Amino acid sequence: MYSSPTIDGVSEQPAGNTKLCLSCHDGTVAIDSHSGNTNGTIFTNFGNLTSDLKNDHPISITYDTALALADGGLYDPSTTLSGLGGTIEDDLLENNKLECTSCHDVHISRNTQGCSGCHNMHGSNGIVTKTLSLWKSNDGSALCFTCHKK
Repeated sequence: MYSSPTIDGVSEQPAGNTKLCLSCHDGTVAIDSHSGNTNGTIFTNFGNLTSDLKNDHPISITYDTALALADGGLYDPSTTLSGLGGTIEDDLLENNKLECTSCHDVHISRNTQGCSGCHNMHGSNGIVTKTLSLWKSNDGSALCFTCHKK
């Protein structure tokens, strides 16, 4: 699990929808084993995700007013607008926890281009993720700055 001497919250074992995400996106699943193909390529080119989550953004962490006050670098999720119609708490958290679905739109509502809307399947480094799989663009770290003040 994620660890850092500067984190004020507690990153817990994956919970909620994150467990569903990690059932495939855990760094171990063969991404080309579909439609009769069984070549066994692993998910190491995809967003640098591996089964070791220590250096990835914390997930299954309670993100509430108390954490925002303790941290000082986070916005209060109960009062800060997400840019998606409601507050961070309403639009991006699952039971007051930050999960994979806090940043990722699993149904990819902004995508009108099929698979290539989210993935460049033939990039020089393998699969490259585009920002259409996010709730909103991260140009200029816009998605990150939804929650983070710094």
